[in-house]
Amino acid sequence: MNEKIAVQNLKSKRNRKTIIKKLKEHNIDKNAIIVCIGTPKIILDAVGPKVGQMLKNNEDILVYGTVDEPANAITIDRIRVELSEKYPDRKILAIDACLDCDPSNKLGKFTFRNFGVHPGAGVGKNIEEVGDVSLVVSTCSSENELFFSARNEEAYKDFIDDISKDIYEILNEVF
Repeated sequence: MNEKIAVQNLKSKRNRKTIIKKLKEHNIDKNAIIVCIGTPKIILDAVGPKVGQMLKNNEDILVYGTVDEPANAITIDRIRVELSEKYPDRKILAIDACLDCDPSNKLGKFTFRNFGVHPGAGVGKNIEEVGDVSLVVSTCSSENELFFSARNEEAYKDFIDDISKDIYEILNEVF
């Protein structure tokens, strides 16, 4: 059965504990692989690569998808094959931004799911699922589209940086 647990803000200790508990319940630990999906070229989609970039400095964590080497529509099939060949028995946590601008998605909402993600689904791409479990953050909300226009790009960049740091800190608590 598919399970989703959503929290609005990772600054809250209670919300952090909820996400950490879910990750641990699903055996996301030092043996897990983290696939940080997205592209640093698009601010809305840069959360994954930013988290991956921060995580790559921790030698105990196996991470795919960084600012320098993104896990995106071009590279994800190669990454999926490599993971299945090299690490067939390891759990995979996928981290991705949700870009579908669904009005029910609040900007900055974090959702833990006990299933993977379909990268690019929010923008109409049909890419095979990645991950055993996933942590998805909504970086687009129709109610906030006007606020985060081109003239406010710097504010949006700060918002994405804050979200990425929150996810990084949670993963450091798990690992």
